[in-house]
Amino acid sequence: MLFGRNEYKEMVWKNGNGITFEIDRFPKDDKEDFQWRLSMAIVKYPGGPFSFYPNIDRSLAIFHGNEILLKINKEKLIHLNETSVPYSFAGEASIDCEIFQDEITDFNVMTNRKYFQHKIQRLTLNRSDNPMKINNSNENILFFTLINGNLQINQFHLTNGDTLKFDNQNQIIEISTLDEISTFFFIQIIPLKFNINESSS
Repeated sequence: MLFGRNEYKEMVWKNGNGITFEIDRFPKDDKEDFQWRLSMAIVKYPGGPFSFYPNIDRSLAIFHGNEILLKINKEKLIHLNETSVPYSFAGEASIDCEIFQDEITDFNVMTNRKYFQHKIQRLTLNRSDNPMKINNSNENILFFTLINGNLQINQFHLTNGDTLKFDNQNQIIEISTLDEISTFFFIQIIPLKFNINESSS
């Protein structure tokens, strides 16, 4: 299933300091609770506290923008930019963020640890390495979100900000960049009884 960036559900933060664009979630009909969720958010200067999510494991990455500083439990400092490895943390943690320009766009994956775990990778594909192949041979739900470039994934064409979802077992996924280089997030939502798979090229 292909989600165009203009199809994401927009939700303005109560404090007015940001906007969340929900890509997908499960279950879809429960506004207050979820077992997993993917979203982007525009975080405006100067930042502020993160919401409290009990029983949730989170991963955060920068989709677009300069830098964000995370203050974890008022002690640990984490700097993230457009090249950083996604940062994972517990939804119960006390986190404040600081923005150093007008706004940044982050990418967020959340899973309820009672039911799922997740993995997110920032991957770069060069045209000389086409195609990258991934075998989804278990019950994992896979997402690909294009950061920049142009991707052809099986029969689907992705442009900047689009997300493609695969939830079928025993499927070979072929990924090719139509530009010289494309960068994208590869997300795996994993039921607890299954192990995390690594991508292969």
